[in-house]
Amino acid sequence: MIIDFHTHVFPVDVVSKRGKYFDDINFAALYSAPTARLIDGSALLDALDASKIDAAVVMGFPWLSEKLCRSQNEYFAELQSRAAGRLLCFGSVPLHTGKAVLKTAVREISALNLAGIGEVAFYGGFNSKAEKSLDILLEATLELPVCIHVNEPVGHVYTGKYEPNFTSLYKVISRHSTVKIVLAHWGGGLFIYELMPEVKEAFKNVYYDSAASPYLYDESIFKHAASIAGAGKILFGSDHPLLPFDRCLGQAENVIKNKKERADICGGNAARLLKIG
Repeated sequence: MIIDFHTHVFPVDVVSKRGKYFDDINFAALYSAPTARLIDGSALLDALDASKIDAAVVMGFPWLSEKLCRSQNEYFAELQSRAAGRLLCFGSVPLHTGKAVLKTAVREISALNLAGIGEVAFYGGFNSKAEKSLDILLEATLELPVCIHVNEPVGHVYTGKYEPNFTSLYKVISRHSTVKIVLAHWGGGLFIYELMPEVKEAFKNVYYDSAASPYLYDESIFKHAASIAGAGKILFGSDHPLLPFDRCLGQAENVIKNKKERADICGGNAARLLKIG
């Protein structure tokens, strides 16, 4: 089974009338350019068929508005039901709205039977406010995995890149080490610190997805991450439609020679994490 752990879709209205949603500064920053692709759930299913990918995890956009998060989550619940196991959707929460709203959002995501929470993002930087909000969210999580957008602190600049503050992120994860957490985009390279015993212990429930990897790293990162964090903690993800499935999947297949490890990375780990057959 091949499962892409990191894809993005939007409700049809957002795809066809994106300009209506530019009041959200994060959405405008990432999608105001006409070349920034937006697709709906039907287009993702067609793409999965064309590339012979068995299933995909759909990440929600981190809307600032409680209303937009709820609307997206309801669309995802309908989409997940129609997709009959091929799309596993993560719900979004309005991150900086306070404890009561966040707890309600988590309960609603759970009631909709969505597969997780995320992609949680901090495009304004991982500051003290972000740390507090993530603490509240992880404390409220009801056994659902949480995907966090993390980029690398060095290298070229691109839209959406922020200062990740690994020290603060490590502290938050350490305080909630029982929560299943997926650090997107290889966790910005944070996995290398699992060479430190205390970090490995604190990150015992942390996974890393490979979303957008060809834009960021040499393909050997699959080998190095498997060696340091363990192949059982790596999740193949493309960031589709930003990148085609095959480009990212090909990197894993080129580098990971052990068949079991390759099968785990390309779908087995995701299936176990999400408890799907």
